Amino acid sequence: MMFMHRRLFIAIFFASALVFAAHGQEGPKNSVVLIIRHAEDADSGDGISPVGEKRAEAYKNYFLNYTRFGNSQSTDLAADLRANQQGKVILVCWRHPYIPALLGALGATPHTFLPNGKWPGSVYNWVIQLSFDQDGHLIPSSSRRINEQLMPGDP
Repeated sequence: MMFMHRRLFIAIFFASALVFAAHGQEGPKNSVVLIIRHAEDADSGDGISPVGEKRAEAYKNYFLNYTRFGNSQSTDLAADLRANQQGKVILVCWRHPYIPALLGALGATPHTFLPNGKWPGSVYNWVIQLSFDQDGHLIPSSSRRINEQLMPGDP
């Protein structure tokens, strides 16, 4: 099964079954959002590299369900998370140039989690953990960037 490739823009793991209606908060109420990069790009053309294939395979056991949103739909994704995914642990797999926009759409400041507010092109092994309180506000003390060291050789 080809779980992840350039055309797959988001993977969401649902860890619990609580769903509430939400209106106007910054993020999904009482939730944690983890944001990762999809996998290493191919040296040329579309797709991912052999190392990217291995990373995608390593990640697939973490994901049970997935939904697709396009690159420019960070705001739509954030709205869907607020409306439908409260009280859950949510895993989002997004292309790295669009992660700052997603952070902003969720009420986080990209510069807080990413150098110069951008995900570096050579970095594949970070997880951005965003924790939200019962009102959907970001909890800074519980939000951070993690170096997950999933693959051998990850720095």
